[in-house]
Amino acid sequence: MEPDQKVRRDRDVHSYLSFSFGIFSILLLTLFFPVSLPFSIAGLALGLMSRRRGQRKFAILGITFSAIALVACLLLIASFFALAPHAIS
Repeated sequence: MEPDQKVRRDRDVHSYLSFSFGIFSILLLTLFFPVSLPFSIAGLALGLMSRRRGQRKFAILGITFSAIALVACLLLIASFFALAPHAIS
């Protein structure tokens, strides 16, 4: 395998992982939302790394899905802590 093919394959793997982590973190929001936080951060980081290296399509989709999941997860966590004291009393 030539070095150019290896670099391209590594770049593709990062973008596919970013896309997969973004989708997976959105799906995890429905099951147990705090678990979604690390996957959305990892998907966002991998997408940004892959986009800098030139892979566009799946990297942008991964960044989009991961950002949506990250914002939704943070809103759910904030609302949980805001409503938890009212539920106890």
